[in-house]
Amino acid sequence: MDEWGRRFVDELDYVQEAANGERFRLAMESRPDLAGVVTAPPVERGASTRRVLTTGRGHAMSWMTRRTPVHHVVDDTARYANLCA
Repeated sequence: MDEWGRRFVDELDYVQEAANGERFRLAMESRPDLAGVVTAPPVERGASTRRVLTTGRGHAMSWMTRRTPVHHVVDDTARYANLCA
């Protein structure tokens, strides 16, 4: 199996993906410029297996359910766009 095949199979191991998601979430929370802006939902370990990945509702998820495009603040767009620059 080549490198692409190994990486593809690795993506299907949700125990590993759960660990990756947790590392990403913690890394973003540790950055003052990104904390609360870039995030990932917490992994629900008790409801996850190698073939099922279950996440909770993190900050981003609750933000999305509270705000609709009608209530979008234009200043937010610039703030989030600057993260990609």
